[in-house]
Amino acid sequence: MSEHKQLIVYLKEPKLGKVKTRLAKSIGEVKALALYKDLLQFTLKVCSRMPMDKNLSFAQESQMMYSGYSVTTQLGTDLGDRMKNSFNHFWARGKQKIVLIGSDCPLINTSILTEAFQKLEKDDLVLGSTEDGGYYLIGMSSLHPEIFQKISWSTTSVFYETMKRANELELKVSLLPTLYDIDIETDYERFVKEGFEKG
Repeated sequence: MSEHKQLIVYLKEPKLGKVKTRLAKSIGEVKALALYKDLLQFTLKVCSRMPMDKNLSFAQESQMMYSGYSVTTQLGTDLGDRMKNSFNHFWARGKQKIVLIGSDCPLINTSILTEAFQKLEKDDLVLGSTEDGGYYLIGMSSLHPEIFQKISWSTTSVFYETMKRANELELKVSLLPTLYDIDIETDYERFVKEGFEKG
């Protein structure tokens, strides 16, 4: 039932010089901010069609509000710690199937999000990997905070290490299609060429 499902979107406030900083070194801060805003609006448009509670989790405390979304602040010392705390937060509030995504994947769509929640009906963990070795989506149907431990965050081995942890924990894992996110100039050039898919 949808009242036991939670969709979380990780994001930053769209401010000049504060988003897509790696990409900004090659395309400039103004273009990087414009791209981030486009990706964020696209992601929210896709997520707004999903029939469950939705949350925007900001990297730093924010006063920004979006209709149809609750707002939280990410807490923790690194990305893994922040994601673990986000899952704990909603688990404590009765959510039983939780999916977390970022806001920089131009191929995310409602079909993928729907599939993620469907896979959690029978599996412990669902992952959507990215072409650069990370993941754009993680979901759990039971709480396993260890999945965020011993991971080399912001490297090309994040997905591999996460799968290794899942195997060590003997979790049932489902995988979603591998997509790309936009972190560097070649990603940006690809995006400019291909644009958004319809969500």
